[in-house]
Amino acid sequence: MGPNLAKLVFDDLANRNSKAFQIAVEEEKLGTWKLYKRRIVYL
Repeated sequence: MGPNLAKLVFDDLANRNSKAFQIAVEEEKLGTWKLYKRRIVYL
């Protein structure tokens, strides 16, 4: 987990805004949303 992952996250959000957001929310139970939210906060 590092710059590459951050790039993938941002690219995903940029390319598929709402879809990526839905996926992040669906994966919240796995703790994925915390990663997304943290990246967004530091954007």
